Amino acid sequence: MAGTQDALLRELWAQVRALRAEVSDLRVEISEMEATVADLVERADEPDRAQLPWPVSLLLLPAALTLALIRQVDELARALTTECDPGRKELPEAVRETP
Repeated sequence: MAGTQDALLRELWAQVRALRAEVSDLRVEISEMEATVADLVERADEPDRAQLPWPVSLLLLPAALTLALIRQVDELARALTTECDPGRKELPEAVRETP
């Protein structure tokens, strides 16, 4: 029984490490998207700006909404990273309580 639990814990930690790698990749993508959206918003706020072409101008509102969602995902990713710190010797509380 203990061997099965150890194997399960090793598998869970392997999955956590994989998730951390994915979170790291997502953070890079989020940063790039935030920079792009911020650039678009900055250009949109300039009074003497050049008008964006019609199809591109339709993207400003969705881009702002996407930025808000990306920030929420980033906050969630940071919380997950904090909860699953590899320096901890024990499983996070949420994992220990899972049946």
